[in-house]
Amino acid sequence: MTHTGEANRKWLRWNPGDADMRSGKNLFFVTGRSKSGTTWMALLLNSHPGIFCDHTENNAFHQDMELRFFGKRTTDLHEAVGTFYENRYLSLVKSGLIGNLIARCRKDTAVLLGDKTPRQSIKKILGAFNRARVIVMLRDFRDALVSLAYHRKRYTGTWEGIFASMDETELDKSFIKDALSGFEKCDDIGTYFEYAGLYPGQVKMVRYEDLKIDTGRVLKEVCSFLGVDTDEALIKACVAENTFERHSGGRKAGVENRDTFFRKGIVGDWKNHFSPANVEVFKRYGGESLILAGYEKDDNW
Repeated sequence: MTHTGEANRKWLRWNPGDADMRSGKNLFFVTGRSKSGTTWMALLLNSHPGIFCDHTENNAFHQDMELRFFGKRTTDLHEAVGTFYENRYLSLVKSGLIGNLIARCRKDTAVLLGDKTPRQSIKKILGAFNRARVIVMLRDFRDALVSLAYHRKRYTGTWEGIFASMDETELDKSFIKDALSGFEKCDDIGTYFEYAGLYPGQVKMVRYEDLKIDTGRVLKEVCSFLGVDTDEALIKACVAENTFERHSGGRKAGVENRDTFFRKGIVGDWKNHFSPANVEVFKRYGGESLILAGYEKDDNW
Protein backbone atom coordinates (compact mmCIF):
# COMPACT_ATOMS: atom_id res chain seq x y z
CA MET A 1 0.00 0.00 0.00
CA THR A 2 1.36 3.45 -0.90
CA HIS A 3 1.02 6.50 1.28
CA THR A 4 0.32 10.04 0.10
CA GLY A 5 3.13 12.50 0.72
CA GLU A 6 1.27 14.08 3.64
CA ALA A 7 0.41 10.78 5.28
CA ASN A 8 3.97 9.53 4.85
CA ARG A 9 5.41 12.67 6.48
CA LYS A 10 3.05 12.19 9.45
CA TRP A 11 4.11 8.60 9.84
CA LEU A 12 7.78 9.58 9.88
CA ARG A 13 7.20 12.48 12.28
CA TRP A 14 4.88 10.64 14.64
CA ASN A 15 5.67 6.96 14.87
CA PRO A 16 2.87 5.27 16.87
CA GLY A 17 5.33 2.69 18.15
CA ASP A 18 7.92 5.21 19.32
CA ALA A 19 8.86 4.85 22.99
CA ASP A 20 8.19 8.54 23.74
CA MET A 21 4.75 8.20 22.19
CA ARG A 22 3.86 4.96 23.98
CA SER A 23 5.02 6.37 27.33
CA GLY A 24 3.05 9.60 26.78
CA LYS A 25 6.05 11.94 26.77
CA ASN A 26 4.72 13.60 23.62
CA LEU A 27 1.07 13.52 24.75
CA PHE A 28 -1.15 15.60 27.00
CA PHE A 29 -4.78 15.52 28.07
CA VAL A 30 -7.27 18.27 28.89
CA THR A 31 -10.08 17.10 31.14
CA GLY A 32 -12.34 18.08 34.03
CA ARG A 33 -16.07 18.10 34.67
CA SER A 34 -18.39 18.78 31.75
CA LYS A 35 -18.70 22.47 30.77
CA SER A 36 -15.74 23.47 32.93
CA GLY A 37 -13.77 25.23 30.19
CA THR A 38 -12.06 22.24 28.55
CA THR A 39 -13.05 23.34 25.04
CA TRP A 40 -11.77 26.88 25.61
CA MET A 41 -8.46 25.54 26.90
CA ALA A 42 -8.17 23.17 23.93
CA LEU A 43 -8.81 26.01 21.47
CA LEU A 44 -6.23 28.24 23.17
CA LEU A 45 -3.61 25.50 23.05
CA ASN A 46 -4.48 24.60 19.47
CA SER A 47 -3.59 28.16 18.43
CA HIS A 48 -0.01 27.53 19.58
CA PRO A 49 2.16 26.40 16.64
CA GLY A 50 3.89 23.76 18.74
CA ILE A 51 0.67 22.08 19.88
CA PHE A 52 -2.14 20.08 18.35
CA CYS A 53 -5.09 19.48 20.68
CA ASP A 54 -7.95 17.34 19.35
CA HIS A 55 -11.23 18.67 20.81
CA THR A 56 -13.51 16.06 19.20
CA GLU A 57 -13.47 14.00 22.45
CA ASN A 58 -11.94 10.56 21.96
CA ASN A 59 -13.23 9.28 25.33
CA ALA A 60 -10.38 6.81 25.66
CA PHE A 61 -10.30 6.94 29.47
CA HIS A 62 -13.78 8.07 30.46
CA GLN A 63 -14.56 7.78 34.17
CA ASP A 64 -17.59 5.58 33.54
CA MET A 65 -15.98 3.30 30.96
CA GLU A 66 -15.63 -0.35 31.93
CA LEU A 67 -15.08 -3.25 29.57
CA ARG A 68 -16.38 -6.69 30.47
CA PHE A 69 -14.93 -9.34 28.20
CA PHE A 70 -17.00 -12.23 29.50
CA GLY A 71 -20.13 -10.57 30.81
CA LYS A 72 -21.14 -11.92 34.21
CA ARG A 73 -18.36 -14.53 34.11
CA THR A 74 -15.65 -11.90 34.62
CA THR A 75 -15.11 -12.97 38.22
CA ASP A 76 -14.65 -16.59 37.12
CA LEU A 77 -11.49 -15.79 35.19
CA HIS A 78 -8.11 -16.81 36.56
CA GLU A 79 -6.28 -13.68 37.68
CA ALA A 80 -3.55 -14.16 35.08
CA VAL A 81 -6.14 -14.53 32.30
CA GLY A 82 -7.99 -11.42 33.41
CA THR A 83 -4.73 -9.47 33.52
CA PHE A 84 -3.85 -10.65 30.02
CA TYR A 85 -7.10 -9.36 28.56
CA GLU A 86 -6.95 -6.08 30.47
CA ASN A 87 -3.43 -5.44 29.18
CA ARG A 88 -4.46 -6.35 25.64
CA TYR A 89 -7.40 -3.95 25.84
CA LEU A 90 -5.18 -1.19 27.23
CA SER A 91 -2.71 -1.67 24.38
CA LEU A 92 -5.52 -1.37 21.83
CA VAL A 93 -6.86 1.80 23.46
CA LYS A 94 -3.40 3.37 23.49
CA SER A 95 -2.75 2.49 19.87
CA GLY A 96 -6.19 3.72 18.81
CA LEU A 97 -5.82 7.05 20.59
CA ILE A 98 -2.30 7.67 19.31
CA GLY A 99 -3.31 6.76 15.77
CA ASN A 100 -6.34 9.03 15.88
CA LEU A 101 -4.34 12.02 17.15
CA ILE A 102 -1.71 11.51 14.45
CA ALA A 103 -4.39 11.24 11.75
CA ARG A 104 -6.13 14.44 12.88
CA CYS A 105 -3.01 16.57 13.31
CA ARG A 106 -2.54 19.04 10.44
CA LYS A 107 0.43 20.92 11.90
CA ASP A 108 3.96 20.29 10.69
CA THR A 109 5.20 22.48 13.56
CA ALA A 110 3.50 20.53 16.38
CA VAL A 111 5.78 18.89 18.94
CA LEU A 112 2.96 17.77 21.27
CA LEU A 113 -0.32 15.97 20.59
CA GLY A 114 -3.25 16.46 22.96
CA ASP A 115 -6.70 15.06 23.61
CA LYS A 116 -9.55 17.08 25.10
CA THR A 117 -12.27 14.97 26.68
CA PRO A 118 -14.24 15.89 29.83
CA ARG A 119 -14.72 13.38 32.64
CA GLN A 120 -11.57 11.37 32.03
CA SER A 121 -9.97 9.28 34.75
CA ILE A 122 -6.52 10.54 35.70
CA LYS A 123 -5.76 7.12 37.16
CA LYS A 124 -6.47 5.46 33.82
CA ILE A 125 -4.57 8.09 31.82
CA LEU A 126 -1.38 7.84 33.89
CA GLY A 127 -1.76 4.08 34.16
CA ALA A 128 -1.63 3.91 30.37
CA PHE A 129 0.82 6.76 29.71
CA ASN A 130 3.11 7.14 32.70
CA ARG A 131 4.87 10.23 31.26
CA ALA A 132 1.80 12.07 29.95
CA ARG A 133 0.73 15.45 31.27
CA VAL A 134 -2.83 16.28 32.30
CA ILE A 135 -4.51 19.68 32.52
CA VAL A 136 -7.59 19.60 34.76
CA MET A 137 -10.11 22.40 34.35
CA LEU A 138 -12.01 23.44 37.47
CA ARG A 139 -15.12 25.60 37.43
CA ASP A 140 -17.74 26.52 40.00
CA PHE A 141 -19.97 23.46 39.60
CA ARG A 142 -23.10 25.54 39.99
CA ASP A 143 -22.18 27.55 36.89
CA ALA A 144 -21.13 24.37 35.11
CA LEU A 145 -24.54 22.77 35.76
CA VAL A 146 -26.42 25.74 34.32
CA SER A 147 -24.20 25.65 31.25
CA LEU A 148 -24.61 21.88 30.95
CA ALA A 149 -28.40 22.13 31.17
CA TYR A 150 -28.56 24.63 28.32
CA HIS A 151 -26.06 22.53 26.35
CA ARG A 152 -28.26 19.45 26.66
CA LYS A 153 -31.38 21.41 25.83
CA ARG A 154 -29.90 22.28 22.45
CA TYR A 155 -29.84 18.57 21.62
CA THR A 156 -33.11 17.43 23.24
CA GLY A 157 -35.23 20.40 22.16
CA THR A 158 -37.17 20.34 25.43
CA TRP A 159 -36.81 21.43 29.03
CA GLU A 160 -38.39 18.19 30.28
CA GLY A 161 -36.06 16.51 32.74
CA ILE A 162 -33.76 19.53 32.77
CA PHE A 163 -35.74 22.54 33.90
CA ALA A 164 -38.76 22.42 36.18
CA SER A 165 -40.46 25.56 34.90
CA MET A 166 -41.25 26.62 31.37
CA ASP A 167 -39.88 30.09 32.00
CA GLU A 168 -36.46 28.46 32.42
CA THR A 169 -35.69 30.31 35.62
CA GLU A 170 -34.61 27.41 37.79
CA LEU A 171 -32.78 24.14 37.35
CA ASP A 172 -34.75 20.94 37.63
CA LYS A 173 -33.91 19.24 40.95
CA SER A 174 -33.61 15.80 39.33
CA PHE A 175 -31.10 17.13 36.83
CA ILE A 176 -28.92 18.51 39.62
CA LYS A 177 -29.17 15.28 41.61
CA ASP A 178 -28.36 13.02 38.68
CA ALA A 179 -25.44 15.10 37.44
CA LEU A 180 -23.81 15.55 40.84
CA SER A 181 -24.37 11.94 41.88
CA GLY A 182 -22.43 10.84 38.80
CA PHE A 183 -19.50 13.09 39.66
CA GLU A 184 -19.48 12.11 43.32
CA LYS A 185 -19.50 8.42 42.42
CA CYS A 186 -16.19 8.93 40.63
CA ASP A 187 -14.74 10.94 43.53
CA ASP A 188 -13.36 13.13 40.77
CA ILE A 189 -12.44 16.26 42.72
CA GLY A 190 -10.64 14.35 45.45
CA THR A 191 -8.73 12.38 42.81
CA TYR A 192 -7.80 15.51 40.86
CA PHE A 193 -6.26 17.16 43.91
CA GLU A 194 -4.60 13.94 45.05
CA TYR A 195 -2.84 13.41 41.73
CA ALA A 196 -1.92 17.09 41.38
CA GLY A 197 -0.17 16.75 44.74
CA LEU A 198 1.52 13.45 43.91
CA TYR A 199 2.57 14.37 40.37
CA PRO A 200 2.97 18.18 40.18
CA GLY A 201 5.07 17.89 37.04
CA GLN A 202 2.36 15.92 35.25
CA VAL A 203 -0.99 17.18 36.58
CA LYS A 204 -1.91 20.87 36.56
CA MET A 205 -5.17 22.32 37.91
CA VAL A 206 -6.57 25.39 36.11
CA ARG A 207 -9.57 27.36 37.30
CA TYR A 208 -12.00 28.63 34.66
CA GLU A 209 -12.47 31.79 36.71
CA ASP A 210 -8.72 32.54 36.65
CA LEU A 211 -8.69 31.97 32.90
CA LYS A 212 -11.49 34.54 32.55
CA ILE A 213 -9.68 37.14 34.66
CA ASP A 214 -6.23 36.84 33.04
CA THR A 215 -6.26 34.51 30.05
CA GLY A 216 -2.73 35.35 28.94
CA ARG A 217 -1.12 34.71 32.31
CA VAL A 218 -2.85 31.37 32.80
CA LEU A 219 -2.15 30.22 29.24
CA LYS A 220 1.51 31.09 29.67
CA GLU A 221 1.62 28.96 32.83
CA VAL A 222 0.02 26.04 31.00
CA CYS A 223 2.43 26.35 28.07
CA SER A 224 5.35 26.40 30.50
CA PHE A 225 3.92 23.30 32.16
CA LEU A 226 3.79 21.59 28.75
CA GLY A 227 7.31 22.72 27.89
CA VAL A 228 6.52 24.77 24.78
CA ASP A 229 7.36 28.34 23.74
CA THR A 230 5.94 31.02 26.08
CA ASP A 231 6.94 34.10 24.06
CA GLU A 232 4.69 37.04 25.05
CA ALA A 233 3.71 37.92 21.48
CA LEU A 234 2.83 34.30 20.78
CA ILE A 235 0.67 34.01 23.91
CA LYS A 236 -1.12 37.26 23.07
CA ALA A 237 -1.86 35.97 19.56
CA CYS A 238 -3.33 32.72 20.97
CA VAL A 239 -5.56 34.70 23.34
CA ALA A 240 -6.70 37.09 20.61
CA GLU A 241 -7.76 34.18 18.40
CA ASN A 242 -9.92 32.68 21.15
CA THR A 243 -11.91 35.44 22.83
CA PHE A 244 -15.59 34.85 23.62
CA GLU A 245 -16.50 37.57 21.14
CA ARG A 246 -14.58 35.84 18.34
CA HIS A 247 -16.10 32.40 18.93
CA SER A 248 -19.61 33.71 19.56
CA GLY A 249 -19.81 35.66 16.34
CA GLY A 250 -19.24 39.08 17.87
CA ARG A 251 -21.30 38.92 21.08
CA LYS A 252 -19.71 40.22 24.25
CA ALA A 253 -19.55 37.98 27.32
CA GLY A 254 -22.87 38.22 29.15
CA VAL A 255 -24.93 38.71 25.99
CA GLU A 256 -26.77 35.40 25.85
CA ASN A 257 -27.58 33.18 22.87
CA ARG A 258 -29.05 29.87 24.06
CA ASP A 259 -28.81 28.23 20.65
CA THR A 260 -25.01 28.13 20.50
CA PHE A 261 -22.20 26.29 22.31
CA PHE A 262 -20.78 29.65 23.43
CA ARG A 263 -23.94 30.70 25.24
CA LYS A 264 -23.05 33.45 27.72
CA GLY A 265 -19.48 33.24 28.98
CA ILE A 266 -19.81 34.72 32.46
CA VAL A 267 -19.00 33.73 36.05
CA GLY A 268 -21.80 33.43 38.65
CA ASP A 269 -24.68 32.75 36.26
CA TRP A 270 -26.04 30.10 38.65
CA LYS A 271 -27.44 32.92 40.82
CA ASN A 272 -29.83 33.75 37.97
CA HIS A 273 -31.20 30.20 37.89
CA PHE A 274 -30.98 28.42 41.24
CA SER A 275 -34.10 28.47 43.39
CA PRO A 276 -33.85 27.92 47.18
CA ALA A 277 -34.86 24.30 46.57
CA ASN A 278 -32.09 23.92 43.98
CA VAL A 279 -29.57 25.26 46.48
CA GLU A 280 -30.57 22.66 49.06
CA VAL A 281 -30.35 19.83 46.52
CA PHE A 282 -26.92 21.01 45.43
CA LYS A 283 -25.66 21.21 49.01
CA ARG A 284 -26.83 17.66 49.62
CA TYR A 285 -25.28 16.09 46.53
CA GLY A 286 -22.38 18.38 45.72
CA GLY A 287 -21.69 20.56 48.74
CA GLU A 288 -18.59 18.68 49.91
CA SER A 289 -16.82 18.80 46.55
CA LEU A 290 -17.69 22.49 46.19
CA ILE A 291 -15.90 23.15 49.49
CA LEU A 292 -13.02 20.79 48.58
CA ALA A 293 -12.48 22.70 45.34
CA GLY A 294 -12.38 25.99 47.23
CA TYR A 295 -15.53 27.60 45.84
CA GLU A 296 -17.17 27.85 49.26
CA LYS A 297 -15.83 27.65 52.82
CA ASP A 298 -18.91 25.89 54.20
CA ASP A 299 -22.57 25.22 53.44
CA ASN A 300 -23.70 28.71 54.43
CA TRP A 301 -24.24 30.10 50.96
